[in-house]
Amino acid sequence: MDRRFRNTLAITATAAILLIAVLAAYSYSILRDRDAPTETAPIIPSQRELDYLNVSILGDSYTVGDGADGRQYAYPARISRMLCWVLNTSGKPGSGYRASGTGAAGSDFTDPVRIKSALDKEPDLILLQGGLYDAGLPGVQNAAVETIRAIQDGKSGRTVVVVIGPVLAPASDPSELLSVRDDLAAAASERGVLFVDPIAEEWLTSQDSFSENGMTINRRGHSEYAERLAASLRGSGALSRDSCAPVS
Repeated sequence: MDRRFRNTLAITATAAILLIAVLAAYSYSILRDRDAPTETAPIIPSQRELDYLNVSILGDSYTVGDGADGRQYAYPARISRMLCWVLNTSGKPGSGYRASGTGAAGSDFTDPVRIKSALDKEPDLILLQGGLYDAGLPGVQNAAVETIRAIQDGKSGRTVVVVIGPVLAPASDPSELLSVRDDLAAAASERGVLFVDPIAEEWLTSQDSFSENGMTINRRGHSEYAERLAASLRGSGALSRDSCAPVS
């Protein structure tokens, strides 16, 4: 038997042994899997919807988001993420209960178009945010009463109305703002709605929370405003439910 034939025979024998080993291992794995207990793949529950609260805000430059460097950083967007709100805003820079704001399209809070916008989609909660730009103007209390009454006449029975007074902005006249605050508090009391008082609660006491103009708030101010407002609403019972709770 020559050497070449012997080498071929050896290679063939080795290949046959490897094939037998592979088949044996494969057969064992099949028998093992057949006898093993059946496992069910874990079921991952689908994400549940939250019990979102429908909220409208009628407001001024703060509600527009001036000074926040992006509306996603403005207090309405921040608090809506914190409290799980579906948000509808009607904000106009420089406007208030008597102040019509800047630009040719300015209008105050008594404007029926803005009130109708705030009532859109039957909100659970309506926030009236303003008063800063009403400083020094006459008739603020009557205008606030008119605004609240119009909203109450148009709202559904479950809608909660909250009036938010002005903050003590560095560039404003403190005595005039305190007068506006008192007018809004009196209007809210007359109409039987909640009044949130940022001046009494000492919101945004640092000038670092304000833009260079001393009236609008910057990104830091918007963050604090959202946190303080959320705390006030939670503490007052104005929130009808935990809107961040999953729907059962």
